[in-house]
Amino acid sequence: MRVDKAAEQNATAVGGEVRLGGLALEALGRAPVGIAVVRGPDHRLIYTNAVYQEIFGPRPLGRPFPATFGDLAQSGYALLLDRVMTTGEPIVLSESPVTVDYPGSGRHERYFNLSLFPVSLEDGEHAVMAMLLEVTDRINAEQR
Repeated sequence: MRVDKAAEQNATAVGGEVRLGGLALEALGRAPVGIAVVRGPDHRLIYTNAVYQEIFGPRPLGRPFPATFGDLAQSGYALLLDRVMTTGEPIVLSESPVTVDYPGSGRHERYFNLSLFPVSLEDGEHAVMAMLLEVTDRINAEQR
C-alpha cells in the first residue's frame, strides 16, 4: 500500500509527543499497517499513523470516538473498545467489515483483520491500540 507524504507528515499525537512506556508513538508512523490509539472512557483518538490516515482519511484527534467516527455504520466497534479497556483482554477480528465514508470514494464497505489491545501510556493512563490490515481485495476475489 502506498503512503502519501502528507499523511505521513500529519501522523501525530494530540498535545505533542505521547509515549507508550519508553516508545514514542511517532516510532509507529512508518508501520505497514494502520495504527490508532484511543484513551479514556470516551475513547478519544490520540494517534493515527500514515497508513491509517490513508485508509480512513484525516480524523480529528482529541475527540471522542462517536464524534471522530460519526460515519461508521457498524456500532459495535465502540463496545469492543469498551471491552478491551475494561477487561484488559485483547480482541482479534478477522475479515471484519467497516463501512464509512472513505476519502475520495464515498461510502463503502471494506474488510480488515483487526487487533485491539490494551497499552499503557507513559503517564500511566490505560489506552487501546488498534492495528488493522486491509483484506478487502482478498475477500472480493474469494467472493468472485
